[in-house]
Amino acid sequence: MVGSAGHPWLEACAKLLPTGWLTTHDLATIQRVWLYGQLIANTDMHDGNLSFQPVLRDGTPAFALAPIYDMLPMLYAPVRGVELPRRQYAPKLPLPADTSAWQAAARAALTFWRTAAADPRIGDDFRRLCEDNGDLLSQLL
Repeated sequence: MVGSAGHPWLEACAKLLPTGWLTTHDLATIQRVWLYGQLIANTDMHDGNLSFQPVLRDGTPAFALAPIYDMLPMLYAPVRGVELPRRQYAPKLPLPADTSAWQAAARAALTFWRTAAADPRIGDDFRRLCEDNGDLLSQLL
């Protein structure tokens, strides 16, 4: 829609701000969600995984961010026809301008990893991996 297919969500969506179709609040949410996805090892955050709903804002057509979906640690998804390879979780520190949003996303991601590590419905090996990922992320906070 804005000629930014394949770019990070925030970069692509920032082009909608001057049009009035998105608000700065929407962009801040998109940034936190993008960072959260990176911090939970979601390697599948493509253009089709961010959606909007048409709305009227003060009588003017605009977009509202739709509920977030398909947000999971795809780094660990099986590859078709291949045994599950061992993958390394490597969370990245933020750029200085992203520090505040990154910290909020990192706290949420840490909750994700700790909750998964304690969930008895998840197999022992993956729960240990989740615990290790939470420990690694907590060292960066």
